[in-house]
Amino acid sequence: MVIENHTIENISHARQVFQIGEEEKLGYNEYTATFPKPNGDIATIMFRDTVPSPYATYLEGIVYTGTFMPKHIQEGTLPNVAISATLAKALQFVYAEEGCFDAVNSYDKGIFSYGFIQFSGGLGGSLNDFMLLLKIKYPDTFYERFSKYGIDVEEGTPRAVVSVLDTEERRMLSGDAAWMYIMQNKQLTLAFIAAGSDMNVVSTQIEYIMYVYMNPAINSLIDLEINGETYRDVPLHSIINSEMGVTAMVDLTIVMWVRKMSALFKNAIEEVANELGLNSLDDIKNIDERSVIQKMISYEDTKALTDRRLNRVLSSGMSFDKNTL
Repeated sequence: MVIENHTIENISHARQVFQIGEEEKLGYNEYTATFPKPNGDIATIMFRDTVPSPYATYLEGIVYTGTFMPKHIQEGTLPNVAISATLAKALQFVYAEEGCFDAVNSYDKGIFSYGFIQFSGGLGGSLNDFMLLLKIKYPDTFYERFSKYGIDVEEGTPRAVVSVLDTEERRMLSGDAAWMYIMQNKQLTLAFIAAGSDMNVVSTQIEYIMYVYMNPAINSLIDLEINGETYRDVPLHSIINSEMGVTAMVDLTIVMWVRKMSALFKNAIEEVANELGLNSLDDIKNIDERSVIQKMISYEDTKALTDRRLNRVLSSGMSFDKNTL
Protein backbone atom coordinates (compact mmCIF):
# COMPACT_ATOMS: atom_id res chain seq x y z
CA MET A 1 0.00 0.00 0.00
CA VAL A 2 1.41 3.39 -1.04
CA ILE A 3 1.05 6.09 1.58
CA GLU A 4 1.44 9.67 0.39
CA ASN A 5 4.14 11.77 2.05
CA HIS A 6 1.68 14.54 2.86
CA THR A 7 -0.58 12.00 4.62
CA ILE A 8 2.27 10.86 6.85
CA GLU A 9 3.30 14.47 7.52
CA ASN A 10 -0.25 15.54 8.38
CA ILE A 11 -0.77 12.64 10.77
CA SER A 12 2.65 13.07 12.38
CA HIS A 13 1.89 16.75 12.89
CA ALA A 14 -1.54 16.03 14.35
CA ARG A 15 -0.06 13.64 16.91
CA GLN A 16 2.10 16.44 18.30
CA VAL A 17 -0.93 17.75 20.18
CA PHE A 18 -0.11 15.01 22.67
CA GLN A 19 2.98 16.04 24.61
CA ILE A 20 4.64 13.43 26.81
CA GLY A 21 7.47 13.71 29.29
CA GLU A 22 9.21 10.58 30.59
CA GLU A 23 11.04 10.18 33.88
CA GLU A 24 12.90 7.03 34.84
CA LYS A 25 12.02 5.72 38.29
CA LEU A 26 13.24 2.70 40.23
CA GLY A 27 12.11 -0.18 38.02
CA TYR A 28 9.60 1.73 35.88
CA ASN A 29 9.04 4.87 33.82
CA GLU A 30 6.63 7.60 34.82
CA TYR A 31 4.98 9.71 32.13
CA THR A 32 3.55 13.20 32.44
CA ALA A 33 1.29 14.01 29.52
CA THR A 34 -0.69 17.02 28.33
CA PHE A 35 -3.48 17.21 25.76
CA PRO A 36 -6.48 19.42 24.89
CA LYS A 37 -9.80 18.41 26.41
CA PRO A 38 -13.07 18.56 24.44
CA ASN A 39 -13.90 21.90 26.11
CA GLY A 40 -10.57 23.39 25.01
CA ASP A 41 -8.81 23.21 28.40
CA ILE A 42 -5.39 21.58 28.62
CA ALA A 43 -5.30 18.43 30.75
CA THR A 44 -2.22 17.11 32.50
CA ILE A 45 -2.13 13.47 33.61
CA MET A 46 0.39 10.89 34.81
CA PHE A 47 0.71 7.16 34.19
CA ARG A 48 3.38 4.46 34.42
CA ASP A 49 4.71 1.37 32.66
CA THR A 50 6.17 -1.92 33.99
CA VAL A 51 2.89 -2.50 35.79
CA PRO A 52 3.29 -4.64 38.95
CA SER A 53 0.65 -7.23 38.09
CA PRO A 54 0.69 -11.04 37.82
CA TYR A 55 -1.09 -10.54 34.47
CA ALA A 56 1.62 -8.28 33.03
CA THR A 57 2.73 -9.37 29.56
CA TYR A 58 4.21 -6.19 28.08
CA LEU A 59 6.65 -4.15 30.17
CA GLU A 60 6.16 -1.11 27.93
CA GLY A 61 2.42 -1.26 28.50
CA ILE A 62 0.88 1.29 30.84
CA VAL A 63 -1.90 1.58 33.36
CA TYR A 64 -4.07 4.67 33.64
CA THR A 65 -7.11 4.35 35.87
CA GLY A 66 -8.74 7.44 34.39
CA THR A 67 -10.59 10.39 35.86
CA PHE A 68 -13.84 10.69 33.89
CA MET A 69 -16.39 8.71 35.87
CA PRO A 70 -20.15 8.10 35.48
CA LYS A 71 -20.83 10.62 38.26
CA HIS A 72 -19.35 13.32 36.02
CA ILE A 73 -22.05 12.84 33.39
CA GLN A 74 -24.47 15.74 33.59
CA GLU A 75 -28.16 15.09 33.10
CA GLY A 76 -29.23 15.61 29.51
CA THR A 77 -25.75 15.28 27.98
CA LEU A 78 -26.26 11.71 26.74
CA PRO A 79 -28.76 10.65 24.08
CA ASN A 80 -31.90 9.07 25.48
CA VAL A 81 -32.07 5.31 25.03
CA ALA A 82 -35.45 3.63 24.65
CA ILE A 83 -35.32 1.00 27.38
CA SER A 84 -37.54 0.14 30.31
CA ALA A 85 -37.09 1.81 33.68
CA THR A 86 -35.80 -1.48 35.11
CA LEU A 87 -33.13 -1.85 32.43
CA ALA A 88 -32.19 1.80 32.88
CA LYS A 89 -31.62 1.21 36.61
CA ALA A 90 -29.57 -1.90 35.87
CA LEU A 91 -27.44 0.02 33.39
CA GLN A 92 -26.97 2.89 35.83
CA PHE A 93 -25.81 0.47 38.53
CA VAL A 94 -23.40 -1.29 36.19
CA TYR A 95 -21.62 1.76 34.90
CA ALA A 96 -21.46 3.29 38.36
CA GLU A 97 -19.77 0.11 39.63
CA GLU A 98 -17.21 -0.07 36.84
CA GLY A 99 -14.23 2.12 36.07
CA CYS A 100 -13.65 5.38 34.22
CA PHE A 101 -14.54 6.06 30.61
CA ASP A 102 -10.98 7.20 29.84
CA ALA A 103 -9.16 4.30 31.53
CA VAL A 104 -6.43 2.39 29.66
CA ASN A 105 -4.41 -0.69 30.45
CA SER A 106 -1.98 -2.03 27.89
CA TYR A 107 0.15 -4.46 29.85
CA ASP A 108 -1.73 -7.77 29.68
CA LYS A 109 -2.42 -10.30 26.92
CA GLY A 110 -5.34 -8.21 25.63
CA ILE A 111 -2.63 -5.79 24.38
CA PHE A 112 -4.79 -2.67 24.71
CA SER A 113 -7.92 -2.30 26.82
CA TYR A 114 -10.02 0.81 27.06
CA GLY A 115 -13.01 2.34 28.78
CA PHE A 116 -15.18 1.80 31.80
CA ILE A 117 -15.46 -1.96 31.40
CA GLN A 118 -12.09 -2.32 29.68
CA PHE A 119 -13.03 -3.29 26.13
CA SER A 120 -10.08 -5.31 24.81
CA GLY A 121 -8.50 -4.63 21.42
CA GLY A 122 -6.08 -7.52 21.03
CA LEU A 123 -7.02 -11.10 20.14
CA GLY A 124 -10.08 -9.86 18.26
CA GLY A 125 -11.58 -8.28 21.36
CA SER A 126 -14.67 -6.12 21.73
CA LEU A 127 -12.81 -2.81 21.44
CA ASN A 128 -12.65 -3.39 17.67
CA ASP A 129 -16.45 -3.51 17.38
CA PHE A 130 -16.78 -0.56 19.75
CA MET A 131 -14.58 1.49 17.44
CA LEU A 132 -16.74 0.53 14.44
CA LEU A 133 -19.93 1.47 16.29
CA LEU A 134 -18.45 4.86 17.16
CA LYS A 135 -17.41 5.44 13.54
CA ILE A 136 -20.90 4.55 12.26
CA LYS A 137 -22.84 6.58 14.83
CA TYR A 138 -20.55 9.59 15.13
CA PRO A 139 -18.27 9.80 12.06
CA ASP A 140 -17.18 13.38 12.84
CA THR A 141 -16.25 12.39 16.39
CA PHE A 142 -14.37 9.34 15.12
CA TYR A 143 -12.40 11.54 12.75
CA GLU A 144 -11.54 14.11 15.42
CA ARG A 145 -10.62 11.54 18.06
CA PHE A 146 -8.96 8.82 15.98
CA SER A 147 -8.80 9.13 12.17
CA LYS A 148 -6.81 12.37 12.16
CA TYR A 149 -4.12 10.57 14.18
CA GLY A 150 -3.94 7.65 11.73
CA ILE A 151 -6.32 5.20 13.44
CA ASP A 152 -9.15 3.63 11.45
CA VAL A 153 -11.54 0.66 11.60
CA GLU A 154 -13.39 -1.44 9.03
CA GLU A 155 -16.00 -4.16 9.16
CA GLY A 156 -14.63 -7.68 9.43
CA THR A 157 -15.55 -11.24 10.39
CA PRO A 158 -16.11 -12.16 13.18
CA ARG A 159 -14.98 -8.76 14.51
CA ALA A 160 -14.27 -5.35 13.05
CA VAL A 161 -10.58 -4.72 12.26
CA VAL A 162 -8.67 -1.69 13.54
CA SER A 163 -5.75 -0.30 11.56
CA VAL A 164 -3.13 2.36 12.27
CA LEU A 165 -0.47 4.21 10.32
CA ASP A 166 3.08 3.44 11.37
CA THR A 167 4.63 6.77 10.46
CA GLU A 168 8.19 5.56 11.07
CA GLU A 169 7.99 2.55 8.74
CA ARG A 170 5.50 4.27 6.41
CA ARG A 171 3.04 1.37 6.44
CA MET A 172 -0.44 0.47 7.65
CA LEU A 173 -0.79 -2.11 10.41
CA SER A 174 -3.99 -3.97 11.25
CA GLY A 175 -5.38 -6.35 13.88
CA ASP A 176 -3.09 -7.25 16.77
CA ALA A 177 -0.14 -5.56 15.02
CA ALA A 178 -2.10 -2.29 15.08
CA TRP A 179 -2.90 -2.65 18.77
CA MET A 180 0.76 -3.44 19.52
CA TYR A 181 1.77 -0.22 17.76
CA ILE A 182 -0.85 1.79 19.63
CA MET A 183 0.26 0.20 22.91
CA GLN A 184 3.90 1.12 22.27
CA ASN A 185 3.14 4.63 20.97
CA LYS A 186 2.38 6.79 23.98
CA GLN A 187 0.92 9.59 21.83
CA LEU A 188 -1.71 7.21 20.42
CA THR A 189 -2.36 5.80 23.86
CA LEU A 190 -3.03 9.37 24.92
CA ALA A 191 -5.44 9.82 22.00
CA PHE A 192 -7.66 7.16 23.58
CA ILE A 193 -7.37 8.75 27.02
CA ALA A 194 -8.29 12.16 25.59
CA ALA A 195 -11.29 10.66 23.77
CA GLY A 196 -12.64 9.19 27.01
CA SER A 197 -14.26 12.46 28.10
CA ASP A 198 -15.95 13.11 24.76
CA MET A 199 -19.67 12.63 25.36
CA ASN A 200 -20.20 10.82 22.05
CA VAL A 201 -17.47 8.34 22.99
CA VAL A 202 -19.05 7.93 26.43
CA SER A 203 -22.50 7.41 24.89
CA THR A 204 -21.12 4.73 22.58
CA GLN A 205 -19.45 2.92 25.48
CA ILE A 206 -22.78 2.80 27.31
CA GLU A 207 -24.71 1.79 24.19
CA TYR A 208 -22.19 -0.94 23.40
CA ILE A 209 -22.64 -2.52 26.81
CA MET A 210 -26.34 -2.81 26.00
CA TYR A 211 -25.58 -4.68 22.78
CA VAL A 212 -22.89 -6.97 24.14
CA TYR A 213 -23.97 -7.65 27.72
CA MET A 214 -27.47 -6.42 28.51
CA ASN A 215 -29.35 -7.85 25.53
CA PRO A 216 -27.72 -11.32 25.74
CA ALA A 217 -28.46 -11.42 29.47
CA ILE A 218 -32.12 -10.50 29.01
CA ASN A 219 -32.59 -12.93 26.11
CA SER A 220 -30.82 -15.92 27.68
CA LEU A 221 -32.61 -19.29 27.85
CA ILE A 222 -32.22 -22.01 30.49
CA ASP A 223 -33.33 -25.64 30.90
CA LEU A 224 -34.89 -26.43 34.27
CA GLU A 225 -35.34 -29.73 36.08
CA ILE A 226 -38.26 -29.26 38.50
CA ASN A 227 -39.91 -32.10 40.42
CA GLY A 228 -38.85 -34.64 37.79
CA GLU A 229 -40.10 -32.48 34.91
CA THR A 230 -37.82 -30.92 32.30
CA TYR A 231 -38.62 -27.46 30.96
CA ARG A 232 -36.45 -26.49 27.99
CA ASP A 233 -35.52 -23.06 26.65
CA VAL A 234 -37.20 -21.13 29.42
CA PRO A 235 -36.51 -17.38 29.10
CA LEU A 236 -34.55 -16.43 32.21
CA HIS A 237 -36.31 -13.07 32.28
CA SER A 238 -39.67 -14.86 32.69
CA ILE A 239 -38.42 -15.86 36.17
CA ILE A 240 -35.92 -13.14 37.05
CA ASN A 241 -37.49 -9.79 36.20
CA SER A 242 -37.28 -7.48 39.22
CA GLU A 243 -34.97 -4.47 39.31
CA MET A 244 -32.64 -6.34 41.65
CA GLY A 245 -32.69 -9.59 39.69
CA VAL A 246 -32.17 -8.00 36.29
CA THR A 247 -29.26 -5.95 37.61
CA ALA A 248 -27.64 -9.14 38.95
CA MET A 249 -28.11 -10.81 35.55
CA VAL A 250 -26.45 -7.96 33.67
CA ASP A 251 -23.67 -7.40 36.18
CA LEU A 252 -22.69 -11.07 36.24
CA THR A 253 -22.78 -11.26 32.45
CA ILE A 254 -20.04 -8.63 32.37
CA VAL A 255 -17.71 -10.58 34.66
CA MET A 256 -18.42 -14.17 33.55
CA TRP A 257 -20.28 -13.89 30.22
CA VAL A 258 -23.82 -14.99 29.52
CA ARG A 259 -23.42 -18.78 29.46
CA LYS A 260 -21.87 -19.00 32.91
CA MET A 261 -24.30 -16.42 34.29
CA SER A 262 -27.25 -18.43 32.98
CA ALA A 263 -25.89 -21.66 34.42
CA LEU A 264 -25.42 -20.00 37.80
CA PHE A 265 -29.02 -18.75 37.84
CA LYS A 266 -30.31 -22.15 36.64
CA ASN A 267 -28.61 -24.00 39.50
CA ALA A 268 -29.77 -21.49 42.09
CA ILE A 269 -33.36 -21.47 40.80
CA GLU A 270 -33.53 -25.27 40.87
CA GLU A 271 -32.13 -25.46 44.39
CA VAL A 272 -34.37 -22.74 45.79
CA ALA A 273 -37.40 -24.32 44.06
CA ASN A 274 -36.59 -27.65 45.67
CA GLU A 275 -36.14 -26.07 49.11
CA LEU A 276 -39.44 -24.15 48.83
CA GLY A 277 -41.39 -27.05 47.33
CA LEU A 278 -42.17 -25.30 44.05
CA ASN A 279 -43.50 -27.97 41.71
CA SER A 280 -44.43 -26.25 38.43
CA LEU A 281 -43.07 -23.69 36.03
CA ASP A 282 -45.83 -21.27 37.03
CA ASP A 283 -44.69 -21.59 40.65
CA ILE A 284 -41.08 -21.00 39.56
CA LYS A 285 -42.04 -17.77 37.80
CA ASN A 286 -43.11 -16.40 41.19
CA ILE A 287 -39.92 -17.48 42.94
CA ASP A 288 -38.38 -15.22 45.58
CA GLU A 289 -35.55 -13.57 43.64
CA ARG A 290 -33.72 -12.50 46.81
CA SER A 291 -33.40 -16.17 47.78
CA VAL A 292 -32.00 -16.97 44.32
CA ILE A 293 -29.32 -14.28 44.59
CA GLN A 294 -28.43 -15.33 48.13
CA LYS A 295 -28.10 -18.93 46.93
CA MET A 296 -25.63 -17.83 44.25
CA ILE A 297 -23.59 -15.94 46.83
CA SER A 298 -23.27 -19.18 48.81
CA TYR A 299 -21.51 -21.07 45.98
CA GLU A 300 -17.85 -21.44 46.90
CA ASP A 301 -16.58 -22.18 43.38
CA THR A 302 -17.76 -18.81 42.05
CA LYS A 303 -17.45 -16.77 45.24
CA ALA A 304 -14.46 -14.79 44.00
CA LEU A 305 -16.61 -13.38 41.19
CA THR A 306 -20.02 -13.17 42.84
CA ASP A 307 -19.56 -12.36 46.51
CA ARG A 308 -18.68 -8.66 46.35
CA ARG A 309 -20.72 -7.89 43.24
CA LEU A 310 -23.93 -9.60 44.32
CA ASN A 311 -23.75 -8.22 47.84
CA ARG A 312 -23.44 -4.74 46.35
CA VAL A 313 -26.50 -5.46 44.22
CA LEU A 314 -28.40 -6.55 47.33
CA SER A 315 -27.43 -3.35 49.15
CA SER A 316 -28.28 -1.07 46.21
CA GLY A 317 -31.81 -0.28 47.40
CA MET A 318 -33.45 -1.54 44.21
CA SER A 319 -36.73 -3.42 44.32
CA PHE A 320 -37.48 -7.15 44.30
CA ASP A 321 -40.99 -6.51 42.95
CA LYS A 322 -41.52 -8.92 40.07
CA ASN A 323 -42.56 -8.40 36.46
CA THR A 324 -40.99 -4.95 36.13
CA LEU A 325 -39.03 -5.76 32.98
